[in-house]
Order: sequence, then C-alpha cells, then structure tokens
Amino acid sequence: MQKSLLNFNYSMMTGRFGLLLFLFLILCKLLTAQNQSCKGHSHNDYMQQKPFFTAYHNHMASIEADIWEKDGELYVAHEKNEIRRENTLDALYIKPIVKIFNENGGRAWKNSEHSFQLLVELKSSTGPALDLLIHKLNAYPEVFDLTKNQYAVRIAITGNVPSKETFTEYPDFIGFDGEINEGYTNQQLNKIALVSDNFEHFSKWKGEGAIPEQDREILLNAVNAAHEKGLKIRFWNAPDNPETWSAFIKLGIDFINTDQPELFYRYYPGNE
Repeated sequence: MQKSLLNFNYSMMTGRFGLLLFLFLILCKLLTAQNQSCKGHSHNDYMQQKPFFTAYHNHMASIEADIWEKDGELYVAHEKNEIRRENTLDALYIKPIVKIFNENGGRAWKNSEHSFQLLVELKSSTGPALDLLIHKLNAYPEVFDLTKNQYAVRIAITGNVPSKETFTEYPDFIGFDGEINEGYTNQQLNKIALVSDNFEHFSKWKGEGAIPEQDREILLNAVNAAHEKGLKIRFWNAPDNPETWSAFIKLGIDFINTDQPELFYRYYPGNE
C-alpha cells in the first residue's frame, strides 16, 4: 500500500513537473520571440496602415522612411505631391521612437539586446534635408547615437546620398547606404551602414520555384563580398513572398525587403 502511494505521488509530481516544464518552455519561446528582431526591412514603411508601429511590433530589423525638405520641415512621402502637413518625420517616426525608448529604459524593446535600423531616403536635395535631419536627431543622442547608447537606433541614409568623399564630414551616428560594386577607402567603409542594389541586376527570378543555380552563385558572391568587408547587404525590387524570403535567409542576406511585415514576421524561423 505504502509503495503504491509513493508511486502515485511520484507520478503526480512527475506529471506536474512535466506540465510546468512544458509551460516554462512555451513562455521562454514567447519571450524570445517578443525580444528578437528578424531580417525584415519594412520597405516604404510609411505606406503601412500604421507607419512605424506595424514594423516595430513585428520586429523588423530595418524600417524605411522617404523624406522631403519643405519650408524648413521634413515630410514623409513617396512623391512630393503626396506631402501632407500632418505627415512629418517627427510625428511618424522620431517622436514615437523616442517615446518607446523612454518607456523601455533606453532600448527598442524592453529587456532586449536588439535594436533596428531607420533607413532614411533623401528625396529632395541632399544638403538641406540631411542637415535638418541631423539637427533633429541631435536632440536625442540617447536614442539615435550608438556612441551614447549601444542599443540606439542605427541611422542609414539612402537616396540622394552625398558623395563618398564627404562621408567622414558627417557625425558618427550617420551611416550611408553604399553600392555593392563601388570601391571605398577604409575611412569611407567605416561610414557605410549597408550596401544595396536592384535585385534584377543579379537575377530575373520571380520568386517561384528554385533560384537558378547560376543566379544563386552570383547573389552568394555579392553577399560574401559584402560580409568580407564587414558590411550588411540588401536587395530592393525583389519578389516579396515566402519562397523568396526563405531563399534570401539561406543566402545570408541581412535585410530582406518586404511590404508585408506582419506576414514576414509570422513566417520568420522561430516565430511560427
């Protein structure tokens, strides 16, 4: 009788322990998913129903905002005739990001080692737009300057990028989007946040079936060449579907363009 009771209690304890362990592992997975970033780049993010927030809540590694300088202000829009008074860079991106960092103790996500990149595309003339952007970001060094906060948002400039000979004239927290096949000095390389190019310059693959082996080799060579220089790489104008995302993840591409951040995050390995 006593032996039976011991076996019964042991079974109950084992069952409870197993259940608790199972629940603990689920919790760990959820917490890990909540605090990790994936390789998604939210392309033309301002076109999302909730600019910034959709990408942020789906842990995009990079978020894109196109800006125009007009009458001493920076506006977010794809074309100049689409500028709306309420859609300033401050309103859509800078202030929400600063608020989140304040709420999360100086981090993008609470208790997370991860942050993200804000890729700012200069649509109007380089000088006025970039100078005004730097002025605005300078007000929040704890949010946008990695020398002040290791978890800060990384700033990368694309579009009307200044000449590479002037890269070193800009503050340390400003990085630039370089060209894959461009030559750079070591000093200039230190200012490159990533390199990008049109996917169609490397392949005509439409995201269906396997990437042709010759194209895969060309893409892999570009990825490896960038990584050997310590650079991250992105291809724009690429297909935007799970088959492409899977292929790009396997190729080691650092920022994967998508107009579907919610679907991308659900698909991303570990978030299923």
